[in-house]
Amino acid sequence: MSHSTDIYDAFAVQLAAFAAGEGLAVGYPNIHFTPPDSGLWLELMVFWNGNTNYGLADAGPTVEQGFFRVMVGYRPGAGLMPAQELAESVIETFPKGSLFATARVEQTPALSGPVQLDDKLFVPVTVRWRSTR
Repeated sequence: MSHSTDIYDAFAVQLAAFAAGEGLAVGYPNIHFTPPDSGLWLELMVFWNGNTNYGLADAGPTVEQGFFRVMVGYRPGAGLMPAQELAESVIETFPKGSLFATARVEQTPALSGPVQLDDKLFVPVTVRWRSTR
């Protein structure tokens, strides 16, 4: 496997363990997922967004960075608090310094404001990571 695949796989395993403990369904990139008609669920989005070579040779050490966006999903009409509380639990699950494969969470995960898409609402949590390869 590639370095990036190892990071994604390790994060997905940890997210799946968290979701199982909460009794939640999880949607993963490019895998068919139908969210529940009610209640909460999670959807994972993946972003690799750069690397920096810091050695003199082209094949020298590289710092790779990216982020995972965990979308806490719910249906309109239930208010914001259940999703907000679950989003805060996601933040507590991946605090600054957490490891997955060779990546380390480089800053405390952050909430974004609610997003409405069709008949679904989401509270996004961004988990930023950095890794050296």
